[in-house]
Amino acid sequence: TENPADTTAENLQARIRANLLMAFSNKYGYLVLGAGNKSELAVGYCTLNGVDMSGGLAVLSDLPKTMVYAVAAEINADREVIPAAIMTKPPSAELRPDQTDEDSLPPYPILDRVLALYLDE
Repeated sequence: TENPADTTAENLQARIRANLLMAFSNKYGYLVLGAGNKSELAVGYCTLNGVDMSGGLAVLSDLPKTMVYAVAAEINADREVIPAAIMTKPPSAELRPDQTDEDSLPPYPILDRVLALYLDE
């Protein structure tokens, strides 16, 4: 039987995504942006050499997840740039069926407050 704690296949998916993005970057001269945010990176909810830790610029790495959503809402203030389905869907690494981040982490408002107390105050 499969071990539910075995994340080998999940991590492999994240690494394949990163490799594909880097291949497009090399071929077309694009810059890959790292997808990791401060909340996920601070607690290790990421894959080494995966899409959240790869790229030439990590624009979200100092933003807690709740702030990522606030910035996205501000971007959408005048018109929908980021689809509503993305804004309302529960956060997920999308590495297994029906997975949500809260399967492994506390809700982001709680996690972000704990991290703020620990890291920033």
